[in-house]
Amino acid sequence: MRAPRPTARAIIIQGDKLALLERTRQGKHYFVFPGGGIDPGETPEEAAIREALEETGLEIGLDRLVAEVQFQGSPQYFFLSHPLGGELGTGTGPEMT
Repeated sequence: MRAPRPTARAIIIQGDKLALLERTRQGKHYFVFPGGGIDPGETPEEAAIREALEETGLEIGLDRLVAEVQFQGSPQYFFLSHPLGGELGTGTGPEMT
């Protein structure tokens, strides 16, 4: 089995609210932080910002890297972030359709 590609995720906090994506796959219901695969030539920071916009409709600023974990031999980066603009729920990624 091939290792998954590296990913970057945004922990988006505004006041007392946290942005999460709700998913149901293969009969399982769960929540994840916005984010996804890092494209070739892209930094983890750039990927987190791009993925957050695609999935949530929010433009974000990154505060700091809070975790780097390995999943099946591939790194996952988690960034503490905050919204700069946009409108939650207007993302154009497949998560929104």
